[in-house]
Amino acid sequence: MYIDTPEAPHPAYGTEPARSGPVLGQEASGTDDPTSARVRAAVRAALSGAADADPEREAAAERARLGALYSAVAARVTTLRGDGVRPERALLILKREANAAIDELTAAGCPADGGRVSEILRHVVRWSVEAYHRAD
Repeated sequence: MYIDTPEAPHPAYGTEPARSGPVLGQEASGTDDPTSARVRAAVRAALSGAADADPEREAAAERARLGALYSAVAARVTTLRGDGVRPERALLILKREANAAIDELTAAGCPADGGRVSEILRHVVRWSVEAYHRAD
């Protein structure tokens, strides 16, 4: 499947030069957007949550971290969709933001467990698709 980006638009869409702006996800995918920062913070929190000796408290903390991640992903996708970003582009943006958060953790000396990273990325992908196609 071909996924066009602002840097490489699909030729079938016309010969006009690529437009800039939120339609192609340029501003909407910027890391200065508050919903982008919220996604990155939620991914970092989900991956770096401290384990609690009490299983009940740990389960409650995990539910809270995943709930915050879900809310952040849904808000980000709603913003992107409102800006006219297509679903496949929105998914790429969310994956890039999640990976940026993972890189930030690694750079800070807190590498995350690979299995946990895969789990969080699966959540981000699934929730992104669900949020984009949800009838509001």
